[in-house]
Amino acid sequence: HGRKLRVRGRKQLHTLKEGTPSFRPLHGFTLIELLVVIAIIGVLVGLLLPAVQQAREAARRASCINKLKQLGLGMHMFNDVNKKLPAASWNFTAANGASSHPNAKTWMVDLMPFIERNDIAGKYDASKSMTDSSNGADSNYWLFGGSTWPIQMCPSNPYAASKKTIKGSAFSPFNSNQLTGGTSYAPSLGPAGFHIKPADCPANPPSYCCKNPVGSWWGYGKSETPGLFHPLADTQIAFHEITDGLSSTFMLCETRVELLTHRGIFNLFGQGVPTGLRINSSSINEADDGNNARTLNSGAASYHPGGAAFCMADGAVTFLNEDIEYVTYQYLGDRADGNPAKP
Repeated sequence: HGRKLRVRGRKQLHTLKEGTPSFRPLHGFTLIELLVVIAIIGVLVGLLLPAVQQAREAARRASCINKLKQLGLGMHMFNDVNKKLPAASWNFTAANGASSHPNAKTWMVDLMPFIERNDIAGKYDASKSMTDSSNGADSNYWLFGGSTWPIQMCPSNPYAASKKTIKGSAFSPFNSNQLTGGTSYAPSLGPAGFHIKPADCPANPPSYCCKNPVGSWWGYGKSETPGLFHPLADTQIAFHEITDGLSSTFMLCETRVELLTHRGIFNLFGQGVPTGLRINSSSINEADDGNNARTLNSGAASYHPGGAAFCMADGAVTFLNEDIEYVTYQYLGDRADGNPAKP
């Protein structure tokens, strides 16, 4: 007779003989086995987590590129109607120097009918300044103040939807009572001063990184607009004036919107991105979001690893590495330098 074992069943105690068909030796995990299983699970999670994060970032980047593509399409639709691109800012008249525009506005106002924002375009009084408040609650100021623009929010940027800068400031020209977002995607100024020589230009810059003759944004007209847009004046460029080719010239650039109060969608005083600052420039100063930061923080930048997105004048969207050769980057910003570089 074999040795008898006492095995506890579900409801009662049974006595089994070793060697019988119903005999099953019972034992659980040892502590070492349990620790091994936990370690294996930890390794698998560690391997899978970066892949999940990369997949999420890929989706965010695709959404970002799609928004930039929509804005580029809006630019082309505006050009189809008007035979030229919109001005980045209708703050001053290029023909009369620093003469203020009676119906001041920004490029996003002109694009409203072409990016499905007829809800605001239908109420906008184009005969008056974008910031006019003479009609009280029905005025342009209150129409734009507090409005939300998802098309200008990069999903990878944690600040884009907050409608505030990195220091918690409101974007110009509105205050904390009418928070309105900034431009994650802004017009390309090309190799121009903004508002003075860009920080990444050499000490004595050759013309390729600061081509407007005055060397700052205080010069007006097309001679002071090496890119497609001017930051202050109503300069409008036609496609035939882009002699380097549409596919070789930046139209819109991705930015880190939270770095400047001047990045406001409806800010009249300084729209745009100069190429004189490198992509994700090391000169960026996150401790300042005001006037003094414009020379440091106004360049193309993003939260996407390794670079930023750009919309070319032909409407194509490309992602450029932040290590792109500096002179080539300037050539891409200039519409008529005789150096039709490719992104």
